[in-house]
Amino acid sequence: MSYNSSALLLNHEIASVITAMRHSSKWAVVPRYYEEQLEPNKSLETFKALRVQTFRWKDWKILDPMIYFDPFLNLITAKDVSGPITGAATVSLHKLLASNLLTLDTFNVDEVINRVVEDVTQCKFETFSPVQDEIILLNIVQVLGLAVQCEAGRRLTDESVCKAIQASFMLGDPVTKPKEHGETMSYFSRRMCSSIIETIFRRFGEQLALEYDSEAVREEEEAATRENVDETKIATSRTPTAMMTELVIRAKAKGDKGDVGVIVKEKKEEEEKKGEEEDRESEMKKNEMKKNEMKKKNMQFWN
Repeated sequence: MSYNSSALLLNHEIASVITAMRHSSKWAVVPRYYEEQLEPNKSLETFKALRVQTFRWKDWKILDPMIYFDPFLNLITAKDVSGPITGAATVSLHKLLASNLLTLDTFNVDEVINRVVEDVTQCKFETFSPVQDEIILLNIVQVLGLAVQCEAGRRLTDESVCKAIQASFMLGDPVTKPKEHGETMSYFSRRMCSSIIETIFRRFGEQLALEYDSEAVREEEEAATRENVDETKIATSRTPTAMMTELVIRAKAKGDKGDVGVIVKEKKEEEEKKGEEEDRESEMKKNEMKKNEMKKKNMQFWN
């Protein structure tokens, strides 16, 4: 994502959260009387300061994402925040995760993505209405699912992945969910859990495939190195003069009066045939070793 698009996206989400905060009577910035002085709200001032800094950042690749993720996460975990404000914060967080702001090359991406899952699972807000509360819970499940499925989700720890799955399931569990909530929450929760598990196993399969390919390449390189070493030893141990002398001695021992060149040619053909047979045998051994390795890995995977 380019500099302008990143800044515009973050600025839009900050404006959405500030608007939701100003609609609440608790967070209103208009005094009741002209002489009344309102104390500045810490969360509101944080978003205003972040909005000012947004267009001053030039290189977003070296920027710590925790700087602009932290205000949204603090608002989600705050106890004295109403439902609409929490809903606006979760929607903004979902859009930030859906963008390319967090990648595997982003600075401090491990801490940020794990902090997102940790804080979203600890989300707290004041109830507003059954329908509005259910929408906020749906947003929470969406954020948890996207945190695992996005590119930065590959840096999640096992504990964070388990928390995301457990929270997504519990929010839609028919036994624990409030009676006011309908079946939409349960259905969406089950679908999100299935999607998260599918993503995990797909990445696990990709990792196994990469490990198998790298191991096969390493075995081929080792085999080629061994063959080169053996050929070098043979070439250095038997000089052409020694080979010629050996062939002449064998021909005299057999009483062969033919040309020595013919004998040498026949000897070379025999050695070539022998080398081809050895190559076929080594290839069969390699294939057998690969099949055994695949069987072992499949047994380990299913166990």
